[in-house]
Amino acid sequence: MVNEFIAELDLKNVQTLWGRGEELAENPEYKQKYDLVLARAVKYLPELLVLTKPFINKNGIIAIYKTFFKEEYEEGNKRAKELGLNLEELYRYQLDGNDRVIYLFRLLRG
Repeated sequence: MVNEFIAELDLKNVQTLWGRGEELAENPEYKQKYDLVLARAVKYLPELLVLTKPFINKNGIIAIYKTFFKEEYEEGNKRAKELGLNLEELYRYQLDGNDRVIYLFRLLRG
């Protein structure tokens, strides 16, 4: 579906990867290469930040969408600071009665 979206908009310089982050992270070809990494609710937020950070380049953005839990948000924001990431935006919304969130973290340092 994402590739169809890219084709329909005729976007250039866009690459999609599908796979487990733990496996993709082992490939040096993907290290610090991307301006944007999108991840869904697959892990606890602090762990997901550790997993996705190696893929983004300087000033890159990690976009994560998942169910919102205050404790997870607080721990994730703490881990982000330790990793040199800054929470740029937080979008909260309701979906099927669940409190959902999209986090946008930017890499401040490598």
